Amino acid sequence: MPASDAHNLPTTAKKEQQSTQHNRLKALRLKKHWSQVYVATMIGTNDVTVSRWESGATFPSLYYRQQLCELFGKSAEELGLLPSSAKLAPEDRPTHLSHPAIWWVPYRRNVFFTGRESTLERLHILLQVSSTTPLPQVQALCGLGGVGKTQTALEYAYRYRGDYAAVLWVKADTYENLISDLATLARFLDIPEQTLQEPASTLQAVSHWLAEHRKWLLILDNLEDLVLLHEIIPPECEGCTLVTTRAQVTGTVAERLDLEEMEVEEGVLFLLRRAKYLRPGASLAGVEAADYQRARTIVHLVDALPLALDQAGAYIEESGCGLQDYLERYHTRRAILLNRRGRLAVDHPESVGATLSLSFMQVEQVNPAAVHLLLLCAFLDPDAIPEELFPALVDARDALPQPEVTSPLELDSALAALRRYSLIRRNPATKTLVIHRLVQAILQESMTKETQRYWAERVVRAISRAFPDVYEPVSWSVCQRFWTQALVGVTLIEHWGIRSTEAGQLLLHVGAYVQRVRADYVQAERLFKQAFLIYRRLLGPEHLNLASCMNKLAVLFRHEKKYRQAERFHRRALRIREQMLGPLHPDVGTSLNNLAVLYMDMGNQEEAERLCLRGLAIREQAWGREHPEVTISLHNLASLYYDQGKYQEAEALQQRVLAIREKTLGLTHPDLASAHSQLAAVYREQGKYDQAKELYQRALAILEQALGPDHPFTARTRGNVASLHSNTPDQRQAVSHDSHDVLLLSEYLSSRTRRQR
Repeated sequence: MPASDAHNLPTTAKKEQQSTQHNRLKALRLKKHWSQVYVATMIGTNDVTVSRWESGATFPSLYYRQQLCELFGKSAEELGLLPSSAKLAPEDRPTHLSHPAIWWVPYRRNVFFTGRESTLERLHILLQVSSTTPLPQVQALCGLGGVGKTQTALEYAYRYRGDYAAVLWVKADTYENLISDLATLARFLDIPEQTLQEPASTLQAVSHWLAEHRKWLLILDNLEDLVLLHEIIPPECEGCTLVTTRAQVTGTVAERLDLEEMEVEEGVLFLLRRAKYLRPGASLAGVEAADYQRARTIVHLVDALPLALDQAGAYIEESGCGLQDYLERYHTRRAILLNRRGRLAVDHPESVGATLSLSFMQVEQVNPAAVHLLLLCAFLDPDAIPEELFPALVDARDALPQPEVTSPLELDSALAALRRYSLIRRNPATKTLVIHRLVQAILQESMTKETQRYWAERVVRAISRAFPDVYEPVSWSVCQRFWTQALVGVTLIEHWGIRSTEAGQLLLHVGAYVQRVRADYVQAERLFKQAFLIYRRLLGPEHLNLASCMNKLAVLFRHEKKYRQAERFHRRALRIREQMLGPLHPDVGTSLNNLAVLYMDMGNQEEAERLCLRGLAIREQAWGREHPEVTISLHNLASLYYDQGKYQEAEALQQRVLAIREKTLGLTHPDLASAHSQLAAVYREQGKYDQAKELYQRALAILEQALGPDHPFTARTRGNVASLHSNTPDQRQAVSHDSHDVLLLSEYLSSRTRRQR
């Protein structure tokens, strides 16, 4: 069909022709077995955009047509992409390739700009909607310094310039720069010089020009005081305003669009282009696997912050050091690299270190307490910092170094100051904070070693107070919420050699958690030993806290069948408690109970029974016969009788345990699982298989809820249930009847303070 005939096609026919053309792109993609995500990644966009191209909803720009042609090895015509503009009807031509009548943008287009497709499309939709109403609508592109706000706004200006009659750019990082740039702009717009004598008149003159014209795009770059928008943007106008700002709070002044760090694949592509491993516009196709992995590692190290990636690429290009050498230098000279900007960086001459340091200084001027909160965050896991870490410290005057932060309201005020510069992101749904890794890195690098240690000790103190011991199952969810922070605390203790009671407590609590909830005995032993050394150094060899630590270690040694070590620690803990508390104290009964269990494992049943009975007597005298703590001694004694084949005596004791726990703890408490399991084992040995199966099933239901389906104790109980489903007595008795498994479960679930303190 002649080109001129295309103008006369009915609308339906034109759409069908357009759809057929775009279907070629989809057909060729499917022929190569590529996904839309793969195509998008290789050319630096997203799968939604590729889908819209394939459906004919939008046309790829000249830049992306070139990318697609290179990727597929086909011409634009073969791919069915947008024909040349000469063959299009006027209404089909992409207007964004033309220039606006008025163009006042001081920067060249960034040839290395990569990705951000969904952000640019979203921004364009929002701005076009705002241009249809006479009421002023301002879109604010918000984010951390160095996240690429200016470059994204610049790319938007160039990409969509054909949609505007005027595109105007104003630097607004300071009030002085704002007035100066507006005055220069006013002269460019032929506004009479006499109206620009004072800042207020300059603002008024530009505002009047905006009110008198339409289809303009005004970009205010790095505007922090958004209140100034009221003086610049007229009450009624037919134009669009785009603001880049670090502020996360825009109120009624502007609609907010958050700009996050780059996606990993986008970051890799951008870094390789900037380092000149790829030419501008090239895709990742053909990149050597080793270079790709090195680039990916660099992206992770700087947390995909565009300014840091641009800085890294510039350094690699200028020095010629290569990706691997840059990685090695980053690990040893991170502070220098983060503060070194490329020689040819004209558009953004400040380094990422200088950019973020400026934000820190500005925060300190607004709210000094916020800086101290930020310094705490600098040593925490960056991705999910529970807000409870900070309110928990408010009542302790020594917890935060700034006395101004003494209430939740003042904590909110400190976080508001940090959010003003996008240094912290707050998630109200999860009640967590997020801090960028480079913010942490630059904060730490700015400190002396002594200052770093000071803040590391405060972070350990904060985590120690927030991370509970796992005496009760209700605390397990709290432990899980603080788990990543607890690991950070352990790392800080080890790295800085922190020796404090808070450090010892955190090591004990984390050790108990990994032992009882994660069944990681090797890790638990390492943590308990570290706590033991700290307590012994701080408190001396005869302190009660040291006895508690030794008791935990001894219980763990018994689980690992290190019986001699367990016996030595149990006896030392028992001796300290008898000397410090007297022979009838409940904690002495706890030590007797634990030592009795050890002797049961070692086969010394006579000594085990003597210690069990003595411990039971102490506990009954201290708490009464119906107290849940007494059931631990009853449980152990029942297990001993089970081993001796005294099933009737074991059954009577275990029924008493079950009755007390059901009465005092309720029917769904995890401590009941061990009671159900041990009584089931007794019934099984007596041939009461139906009763045993019912109790095992109850125990299994509790364990699946408390520990999860994959925990070793849950799996073991499930195996007991399965074995008892057999119909023959011989097969039913094939189930393991190791009473110590049941006892282990009992201690695992029943480990509150007075039991193993």
